[in-house]
Parts: sequence; C-alpha cells; structure tokens
Amino acid sequence: MNARQQKIMRRHASGVIRLSPFLVLAAAAFYLISFPHVPFSLAYQLTAVLAGAVSFPLLWHHWRKQSMALFITIIMLLTFGSQIARDHILGVGFPLSSLWPDAQFLSLFFFVLLSLVFLFRSRMRSSLPDAAPSA
Repeated sequence: MNARQQKIMRRHASGVIRLSPFLVLAAAAFYLISFPHVPFSLAYQLTAVLAGAVSFPLLWHHWRKQSMALFITIIMLLTFGSQIARDHILGVGFPLSSLWPDAQFLSLFFFVLLSLVFLFRSRMRSSLPDAAPSA
C-alpha cells in the first residue's frame, strides 16, 4: 500500500469513526421505521446482529491492511446473510418486491457494526496506519 492509499484509507476510516454516533442513531431510527412492516422473527434479527458483529473485526483489519478480500467478505456476509435469512427464516410468503425485510436487516447490521466502531473508536484510531510523509 503506497502513501497515497494509506492517506485515503486513514481519512475514510477516521470519517466513519467520527460519524459513527450519528450513523448508529440513523440505523436505530431506520429499524424503528421498518419494524411494523416486517413480521417479528427473533432468528431473523439475531442473524442480522451476528452478521454485524462478525463484520466488525473484518472491517477493522480491512482499514489497517486495505485488503479487498476482506471488504468483499463483508459485502458477501451482508448480502448472502440477508437473502438466506429472508428466504429460510421469514419464508416464501413474503413478497420479493417488498424491501422492508432487507431494510430491517441492514439497519440491524449497521447498528451493531457501527456501535462496535463507536465503542472501540480510540483503539481503532490508534491502530490505523500512519500516512507516510510525501516526498
């Protein structure tokens, strides 16, 4: 990773860390908005929470090493987890045209992920790679 990439990654990660309390509140509000539109399923919600919790160390490592494989793993965990949980937990009775289950999954996923970012913000900030001085 060259100095320019390190600087961009550090700026991106610092911005997400700095905005994490507001993003957590936005995710909570979005969950509350989507809650009445999706039948309650504890298994579905736990799947979203676990996917967010598993994604946190992957995101932390991605910010330190800028590994595209880790970033793709996070995206795959989010999309496959959402679709598998929707099909197998909520069942086929829920129309695919409705985005409410996906919105609820996303809001829980990002609530957990960004809450962990907020809780560990000082450690995350200190573990980010330093931008090398430009010549």
